[in-house]
Amino acid sequence: MLRKYSIPEPVAGGFACATIVGGLYYAFGIQIEFNLDVRDILLLYFFAGIGLKADIVTLLKGGKPLLILLVLSRIFIFLQNFMGSVLRLCLV
Repeated sequence: MLRKYSIPEPVAGGFACATIVGGLYYAFGIQIEFNLDVRDILLLYFFAGIGLKADIVTLLKGGKPLLILLVLSRIFIFLQNFMGSVLRLCLV
């Protein structure tokens, strides 16, 4: 069923884990905490691995849709940082 609807296994596993942890919390008041100390370094490895897979030939094949995606990404990154800065200044 996961392959039929193109749902990645990590997404299904994360949803199942969230459902179980949420169910335990709401049914029995059991609070489960995860150790996130290594999360940041693993995220760096993950995104570096994705970036290392990209080469100039693959990027050039992306064409106009990739250029649009890059432009929109830049705009939203700027807006996110701008709004975060404005909200921080307003709340201080």
